[in-house]
Amino acid sequence: MRLALFFLLGLLCVSSQAAIYKKELPDGTVTYTDQPEPGAKEITLPEIQTIQPPPKTVINEAVSPSINKTTDTASSYTMLKITSPGDNETLRENAGQVEVNLAMEPPLQTQAGHKILVKMDGKPIADPGTSLQYVIDNIDRGTHNIQAAVVDTAGNTLIRSASTTFYVKRHSILFQTFPAPPANPAPPANPAPPKPVTPVSP
Repeated sequence: MRLALFFLLGLLCVSSQAAIYKKELPDGTVTYTDQPEPGAKEITLPEIQTIQPPPKTVINEAVSPSINKTTDTASSYTMLKITSPGDNETLRENAGQVEVNLAMEPPLQTQAGHKILVKMDGKPIADPGTSLQYVIDNIDRGTHNIQAAVVDTAGNTLIRSASTTFYVKRHSILFQTFPAPPANPAPPANPAPPKPVTPVSP
């Protein structure tokens, strides 16, 4: 009986268009064949149930490494510092021009799209870039603070420097000094005698 079952399962694998015949022998043995034989009856087999596999998730290998690399490099930044101006430094600059210099470790990961954003008094001094040196023009006199950060392509902050406070002193028109007017020239020590006047005859 078990042999007949295995044989039937094998017949299920044949084409659905092929006819299957069942034949019972005198000893009670049941056989199945795809060939018509005397005493065999054609049977209809049930449809084979099939299960569709779930769709395969495709991982974009071009994107995944960059994401992992960004995460790895983000955690690798160990230092971002403003080297100038110094904290609590007073700058005497009549033009109001201040040079900002940065230092960082390790170097900026430009291949990952990382950039540096510098803000003064909470406002960006320029679009995010890759330079470690900036010049800010026409800064008003008074107290200012400056801070830098490394950002990724989505604008997320990866590392931020400490805030640096500095003071700008500029010359004011209220304290202008005007030069003293020139003194009157002193008369000569020995003035020349006046020339005689010759009368004119009528």
